[in-house]
Parts: sequence; structure tokens; C-alpha cells
Amino acid sequence: MAKKSTTSKTDFPATTETKNQKFVRLAQARVSRAVKMIYNIGNLGGSGYESTEEQRNKISEALNGAVENALNRLNKEHSKPTGFSL
Repeated sequence: MAKKSTTSKTDFPATTETKNQKFVRLAQARVSRAVKMIYNIGNLGGSGYESTEEQRNKISEALNGAVENALNRLNKEHSKPTGFSL
């Protein structure tokens, strides 16, 4: 019978990443993904889609609200996110 490994997550050495290094690493990845996704929302303005002004305004309000909320949280002014529906 093969012996099972007893290595667990706690067996690995503690990370030496500082809080600032972690912030930079996560911020770069998250902001890059967010920018890419926002760019893709703009693709909905292409000729392959049809929308009303009301729908576009709802999208704009949702995006602006989410960005404002994120910036407030970044600056330690917490608020809860709101949902989105067309």
C-alpha cells in the first residue's frame, strides 16, 4: 500500500510578499481584466446589435455607479453594490 503524502498548505514556508506588493499584484490583474471587460461592453455598439437609448442609459448608469462604488471603497468609503437588469 502506497504511503499518502502528509504535506499540507501549512507545511510551505510563509510568503514574504508585503501588503503593498500584494496590492500591486492584485490591482494590476484586476484593473486589467476590468478594463478589458468594459472595452468588450463597448462592442455592443456594433452593427450586429440593436439597443434602445433607455438600455444604453441603464448600462451607462450601472457602469458609472460601479466605478464610483469601487473608487469609494478604494478610498475606504464603503457602500454596497447594486444589481443590474435591463
